[in-house]
Amino acid sequence: MRARLRRLECPTHGVRVESVPFARPNSGFTRDFEQLVAWLATKMDKDAVRRLVQVDWDTVGRICKRVVADELDPNRLDGLFDIGVDEISWKKRHNHLTLVMDHESDRVVWGGEGRSSATLNGFFDELGPERAGRLRAVSMDMGPAFAKSVRTRAPQATICIDPFHAVKVRQEAPCVRGRVRDPTRRPVAAGR
Repeated sequence: MRARLRRLECPTHGVRVESVPFARPNSGFTRDFEQLVAWLATKMDKDAVRRLVQVDWDTVGRICKRVVADELDPNRLDGLFDIGVDEISWKKRHNHLTLVMDHESDRVVWGGEGRSSATLNGFFDELGPERAGRLRAVSMDMGPAFAKSVRTRAPQATICIDPFHAVKVRQEAPCVRGRVRDPTRRPVAAGR
């Protein structure tokens, strides 16, 4: 589809292009195409997406950014009481993304680049002190960065260690016959 759009040159605001109902502002693609590309980016690897829609990966990133900005529910942070915080990594664990999930709706409500307390503070900045004061529980791994952020920004919330990390630590602990071994105690030879 091709459309010739009217352009207006304003001395104050510069060049303005006529908007159309089937495309987002400052985009050369239709809304439907951008929705498809964003969905494909969540389901396929980047080379497959690139080949299928015939645009470069940077363009896919810009499309995803526009779709998220347009489609993100502005009320997603309302009514949070019990949340979970965790991070994921990609590119051989060199890049990290912190995700916050609402336990009631089982949906991711926030994401930020990095895995530090500063990253989680970005969530609390967006949440605001009033809504942060309503948090009852925050589940997370045992890393100190997220706990520090929660203790300072939502001190009333109970910090819960998520079951996955608790079981993982228990399984990796040195055990002897089901008991955690005391590393300071020397082993006793049999028959003594």
